[in-house]
Amino acid sequence: MSWRSLFISNPAILKVSKNQLVIQQGAESIPIPLEDISVIVIETSQATITTALMSRLADDKIAVFFCDEKHIPNSVVIPFQSHSRQNKILNTQISLSKPFINRCWQMIIKQKITNQSECLRLLKRVGYNQLCQIATQVQSGDKTNREAYAAKLYFNCLFENFTRHGDDTTNAALNFGYAILRGAIARTLTAYGFIPALGIHHCSELNNFNLADDFIEAYRPFVDLWVVENIDEGTEFSRSIRSNLLNILNYDCLFDGKKQKILRSIDMMISSFVSACNNMNFESLKLPELIPLELHSYE
Repeated sequence: MSWRSLFISNPAILKVSKNQLVIQQGAESIPIPLEDISVIVIETSQATITTALMSRLADDKIAVFFCDEKHIPNSVVIPFQSHSRQNKILNTQISLSKPFINRCWQMIIKQKITNQSECLRLLKRVGYNQLCQIATQVQSGDKTNREAYAAKLYFNCLFENFTRHGDDTTNAALNFGYAILRGAIARTLTAYGFIPALGIHHCSELNNFNLADDFIEAYRPFVDLWVVENIDEGTEFSRSIRSNLLNILNYDCLFDGKKQKILRSIDMMISSFVSACNNMNFESLKLPELIPLELHSYE
């Protein structure tokens, strides 16, 4: 299982040699085994990456992010048609029934609100009991829009005088963390043969990652918790913050009763979705549970 997340912020030449990514900076060359890498974020505009490396990264299902001038990931390169039975998975995905996908969405939103409640509890904020109650009210397809109702309460309790999508470090960190999770989920979806543009709830014709945006919902509170615990008013959106936030994939969550690294849990979640689709049983879908943030230990 790959585990290393790379953050490239200085001028460099990236190439492949003998199953290794080679980072060349001046006279120094740093080799890293490709099998160790899960994600690469390139935020400098002065990096050169060879086509041979890009092809190999796709073969090894390594997600590569590129950032805008504000250091927020604005694109991700993921493998295309990497599953041996792409057509079978696509036909299954297209033929999913409305009642089935509504039930899957109910489970995702229920877990999202439950994780939001746990986030507030861990931070000793008011509102977590209310969110617990709201989670029990989520219906098939969330037709009463408990998600939006819970979100308003949640963010009011989580932050003071906060406006989502503002131009500040908190919003920048949230956007960065969400983008990393979104790309990791999209990468895993393609590895299992799914088309990320075909969502179960999100359905924008302008969005190539609707399905990833469905599954990210249960993971958003992990980023929220990290941001509240690590960013204060006046904190600069520094390279250190970005580099550490990239490590969100290596934190633990509770998945199917056991501690798992978030990156590993994403794979397990999509695998469970395959089983759910094949059996048309929404209860087979497994989702992550928020626990206190700790980096995964391999001991």
